Amino acid sequence: MPPRFFKPLAHIQSAGVSPIAAIGFVSVGLTVMITMATIVNTLVAGQFVIAASLASVVRQWWWIASIGAVCVGFLVSIVFPLSFFIPLLSSSKTGIVRLVTVGGMVVFGVSATMAIHALPLYLLEALSLPIQWLIVHRLTPPYLPAGLAILGLGVAFAGVGLALYLGLRAPFVVRDTVSVAERSVHDTKSPPDARDDFAPVHATETLPASSLTIAHLTDLHLGMMRGRAWMERLAGQVNALEPDVIAISGDINDNDLDAFKPVAPALNKLRPKLKGGLVACSGNHDLLFMADEWVSCMKDVTNVNVLANDAVDLGPVIVAGVHDFRGKGTTSCDQKAALCAVDALPPKPVVWLQHQPTGLDAVDAHPNVKVILSGHTHNGQFWPFRFAVMMRYRFIHGLYRLARGTTLIVGAGTGSWGPPMRVFTKAEIRLVTLNW
Repeated sequence: MPPRFFKPLAHIQSAGVSPIAAIGFVSVGLTVMITMATIVNTLVAGQFVIAASLASVVRQWWWIASIGAVCVGFLVSIVFPLSFFIPLLSSSKTGIVRLVTVGGMVVFGVSATMAIHALPLYLLEALSLPIQWLIVHRLTPPYLPAGLAILGLGVAFAGVGLALYLGLRAPFVVRDTVSVAERSVHDTKSPPDARDDFAPVHATETLPASSLTIAHLTDLHLGMMRGRAWMERLAGQVNALEPDVIAISGDINDNDLDAFKPVAPALNKLRPKLKGGLVACSGNHDLLFMADEWVSCMKDVTNVNVLANDAVDLGPVIVAGVHDFRGKGTTSCDQKAALCAVDALPPKPVVWLQHQPTGLDAVDAHPNVKVILSGHTHNGQFWPFRFAVMMRYRFIHGLYRLARGTTLIVGAGTGSWGPPMRVFTKAEIRLVTLNW
């Protein structure tokens, strides 16, 4: 095994994580992913088993189909976990590594989508078995379940097509309008969960009438699955909106730095009106491996100003941004440093970039922060996963008003993680208009 295969372990160790602990994490993660993928693919295999039984009048074909489908489902289940971990462990990004990565993501995405759409009919098939037994006193061939299976497969394949369409089509443009004309500075001792409005401790600030537009992108996940051509098409769509500022709230990279580097120059196609108005913060995927190298890549080959716990004065507004919570060392999240950078600039409305929509109390308490732009949740991306996201995050998608009056906007993601598919969600560009 070539030494370069273990190259990422050196980065893990330099970040203060024991290689043994990292291997343990990978082992547990691999087990969980195999289990999850096996269940999903076995559900899909079950559809084919029951559908095939319609034409089977010999019992042995039932068992052959059953055993074969389960074996195929299990083998397919291994492909997805390997597609996730191999790129993280291997520095080689050609040949079999790319094939396994792309193939695994697509296979799992198709299987999961089929299972989501076919599961109701699959349960109906199971409920129909006792009825079938009562009617004909035998289960071979089970015509009624097989008919439902065929219907279920039709629905599942249609769902896969829809998921691919929603995942690959141009993002929807969602327009938000936020008034920053006045914002009260509230008493920081007031309870954060109070229902009544906070009493201002001094007069509110009133700004001259004006407006500014921000194209908010998040979770691009550029790399093997979404390459340079996709990014250039997105840039054309964004530029057509003629935004003053283009803000990317993290997860620009999809873990794999080697796959990201050829795509990175396409970010320069984004053209905001304001000079220096192409700004971003890092996301958890950007900092998962080789975080410092990713920051250097963004500085060297793109015009994106990655705000590393810092703020920049763009004239009408100040944009501040922090590293993601996953960052360590030089890429650690430091809200206090970013707020100090804001205070060092002239008092203006502040737009805050933070990848994960959590841990925002200190930001909300700052009188000049008017809008927070976040992402990370993808709005679940695959519909059932939305409920899992809701268990982890209070704010998962859309526009919210925080306790002290700050507007939080959480995007559903402009790209997608893993397979380029969405189920009952859509990719977004949030066009935010600030009025004051």
